[in-house]
Amino acid sequence: QGGFAVPPRRLRVVVHGVPAPRSVLLDARPLPERVTAPGHVASEGRLHVFLEDDGASHALEVDPAP
Repeated sequence: QGGFAVPPRRLRVVVHGVPAPRSVLLDARPLPERVTAPGHVASEGRLHVFLEDDGASHALEVDPAP
């Protein structure tokens, strides 16, 4: 009974087969190009997005869309 609150943790999302994006937005805010959260980096046809998983819903936008 009762809830179990998961503490915030780092999350990495990888999208395969995409060109380097012009911009990556998380909740309508630009993410900087870096390998720490929050951030993103593109390499070898993959986009890596780093963020803090706080249990809330988030919107991720990539321009151009894959």
